[in-house]
Amino acid sequence: MTYHPICKPIPPSSYPRRSSSSRSLTGAVSTTAPSRSSSVQSREAGERSPLLSKQLPESNRSFDRWVPKDPNVLVFAVLFIVAVLVLFIFAVLRLFITPFQSPPITKSKLTSFWVDITPDPMCSTIGARQYTATLSNVPEDWDNVEACMKTRFYVHGKVVSTSPICTVASALNSTTIVQGRWTIDFDQSDCVPVWSAISSNCSSYGVRTYQADLHVPPGLDTSSSCKATPAIIQERKLYPECELARQDDGSFVAKGHWNFFDQSECVPVWSAISSHCSSYGVRTYQADLHVPPGLDALSSCKATPAIIQEKKLYPECELARQDDGTFVAKGHWNFFDQSECVPVWSAISSHCSSYGVRTYQADLHVPPGLDTLSSCKATPAIIQGKSLHPKCELTQQDDGTLVAKGHWNISDTSCAPQWVRVTPHSCYTYDQKRYTAVLDKIPHEMDPLKTCFEAPLQFFRDISPLSRVYRAFSINTFHKPDSCGWDEDQMVGTWYLEHSDCRPTLISMQHYGCVGSGLQRFESEVADFGPHEDWYHLCIAIPYQWQGKTYLPLKCESRESWGKTRRYVLYNIPTDQCA
Repeated sequence: MTYHPICKPIPPSSYPRRSSSSRSLTGAVSTTAPSRSSSVQSREAGERSPLLSKQLPESNRSFDRWVPKDPNVLVFAVLFIVAVLVLFIFAVLRLFITPFQSPPITKSKLTSFWVDITPDPMCSTIGARQYTATLSNVPEDWDNVEACMKTRFYVHGKVVSTSPICTVASALNSTTIVQGRWTIDFDQSDCVPVWSAISSNCSSYGVRTYQADLHVPPGLDTSSSCKATPAIIQERKLYPECELARQDDGSFVAKGHWNFFDQSECVPVWSAISSHCSSYGVRTYQADLHVPPGLDALSSCKATPAIIQEKKLYPECELARQDDGTFVAKGHWNFFDQSECVPVWSAISSHCSSYGVRTYQADLHVPPGLDTLSSCKATPAIIQGKSLHPKCELTQQDDGTLVAKGHWNISDTSCAPQWVRVTPHSCYTYDQKRYTAVLDKIPHEMDPLKTCFEAPLQFFRDISPLSRVYRAFSINTFHKPDSCGWDEDQMVGTWYLEHSDCRPTLISMQHYGCVGSGLQRFESEVADFGPHEDWYHLCIAIPYQWQGKTYLPLKCESRESWGKTRRYVLYNIPTDQCA
């Protein structure tokens, strides 16, 4: 490092010249660089100065050895020491502050709570009202809205699970006010509409009307609250029919009413019921109706049933004037009852009258005063477990009186002899197979030949053209015999039915042109004859459709070719093309 000498200014000439020591105290320096001779002179002058002639202590002289004589060196030394101190302080601060800055900043425990809890004087819905409260004691490191959302709120000792609507506002004193709002729907009994004492009265036949006024809390709609508020009546939770009634002060009150069947004092009651025979098979029951005051007698009579013969029946009604001028409702019921009012059938006999039909017949004993024929038609009988009305006719007895005779035709399997030994035979003709069966167990009172033609046989036939299976007594198809006759002592029925065994197939139809005047020849090979069938008998009956008309074969031929027998059918079909 290069050190430059300090220039000292030259004192003005007007000032008296002073010694070098005084120049050093006043800070005056020469403007020219000192020479060696001048420095020697100065040192000598100092030694001669009385102020500097005193010797410094030894300690001061030793300290003075460490103090740089050059001011620039002193400045740099001070700067170096300051820099070292700054680095040392920075290192100490980094050592102690860095561990506290590294981990994330954690919030303090949430200690806020709600004060000034205020329920809204108006209910918001049935059983619910709004509550507001002010949040207090929010920690400084917590956000107001977050603290509002996370601070528990209690109503009637229960925690509110729903989140509040939070608002943050500033007060006049520069403080922050945090408020929460909740809609509480539990334990708000003062927001539930309440029915007044329920009264009741008889309003119509069999109906008791309950009615009450509804006390509606402030804030709720009167009409909708009435419709939505049930009442417990006769252990039932029932919703009312509502109407609004204007009170004397001009306000409206909701009135609810319930129509309910109730006790006997609101239900018309029949007197002791009497009965008598009034017509064939009919017993008429009758009674007077005691109608509670306020109810219409005739409509109450029509709407009030009675239990007769364990049946709940509504009456036919009429009004009768009593001796005191009042009217009483009289009801009567026409009812089939005991035997003395009901015509009775004699012992019923039966016989088989036709295939599957048994005819039952009996005479009717008609009580006096009843019409015989109408009583017969109206009097059923129990036949085969069923109540059936008969067909009736009147016959005159020896004493001249008329007796009603009834008869019933009932399906009965005992009158239906069965077909046995059903036998399929060869084909009768094209698409028809012959079957025979024997009619067994014909009732003695039935005509065998007539019964044979009436008795159907149930067939099952496979309609597939490739099937040759026959089944009898199965499903879907019933056929009566085409002919009946005796075979020795047995009644035999014969059927001719469609069958695939009797339906040979035409293949490779060939047209051979004209064979005569107005005739053209067609020829085809025939296949699919049923086993054990007379091929010619079937072949000669094979129909052929040509231009909307059906033609039968002219003849059939059997031809040998390469050791194989083939069947052929020939048709002559009229045509205008063959002159």
